[in-house]
Amino acid sequence: MSSESKQDTQPTSRPVLDPSTWVDEFGEFFYRYAMSRLRQQEAAEEVVQETFVAGIRSQSQYAGKATVRNWLMGILKRKIIDVIRQRQRQMQSTGYNDGDDPEQVLFDASGHWRESATAF
Repeated sequence: MSSESKQDTQPTSRPVLDPSTWVDEFGEFFYRYAMSRLRQQEAAEEVVQETFVAGIRSQSQYAGKATVRNWLMGILKRKIIDVIRQRQRQMQSTGYNDGDDPEQVLFDASGHWRESATAF
C-alpha cells in the first residue's frame, strides 16, 4: 500500500469550530427566527443564548455533515420547542386562557384569591 492510499483510508479529523464568531455570524438571524416563533423579546434572547452555550458544550458532537449554522439552527429549533411546550404546560396547569378574564380566573365572587391562582 502506498502512503497516498493509507492517507485516504485514515479517518478525517473533526471540523474545527470557532464559537467566538457565532454571535457575529448568526446572532441576528437566530434572534429574528426565535422572535418570529416566540413573540417575546426576552424568550427569544434566552433561547439564542442557550443555543450558543449548548453548541459550545456539544462541540465534540459536531460531525461536519451540516454547516455550523444549520447545526446550531437545529439546536435553536429544539430550544424553541422546549419553550413552547413549557408555556403549554403552564397554561394547562393554571387553567388560564388568553381569552379569559383575568379577574374571573384569579379571584372568586367575593374578591378573594382562588386556590388554583395561588399555585402560580
